[in-house]
Amino acid sequence: MLLTSVALGVIVICTGAVWARRSLVVVSVQGTSMEPAVVDGDRVLVRRRRLRRVKVGDIVVLEPPPDGPYRSAAEAGPDGRVWNVKRVAALPGDPLPPGVPAEPGTGTKPGTGTKPGTGTKPGTGTKPGRHTEPGTDAEPGKQTESGGGRVGPGTFAVLGDNLADSIDSRHRGPYPAEQLMGVVVRRLSTR
Repeated sequence: MLLTSVALGVIVICTGAVWARRSLVVVSVQGTSMEPAVVDGDRVLVRRRRLRRVKVGDIVVLEPPPDGPYRSAAEAGPDGRVWNVKRVAALPGDPLPPGVPAEPGTGTKPGTGTKPGTGTKPGTGTKPGRHTEPGTDAEPGKQTESGGGRVGPGTFAVLGDNLADSIDSRHRGPYPAEQLMGVVVRRLSTR
């Protein structure tokens, strides 16, 4: 009886350890884009999640695009990949947040408020009859010239809490669900 109880306890502990290793990840934060919620040097505990289990307002860890005009300055982690920490601003079917383009790589230049290669402010120069207000019936994944539109299926929009120092969906557009690692559960330490 005692031997059975000990064996059962060992099995439970081993199963728990395997679950924790597959479900939980510790990530070190580099940069100031999420201040004050998460600061440079923090370590955060992340629970792996699929997009369907994420809510607007969650702080998430996601992989930025490997190329494009807004490459991350962060160092690669032990897995050789770069990860970003941002807050979810919109999920599939939600209105696109202000300044977020429907397509990746068509957002504004960091710190300028202008589209890459144009020198014009987003939403200016609209043609008569082409104006749609944010949150109206624009097609999912489509954005009108003045903004608006909705987040397309299988994608989500993120923003940094420190908007002045964040490369996010305003610059990169919505992220594909495949780039999501998971949701930050808690801060483990600060610098």
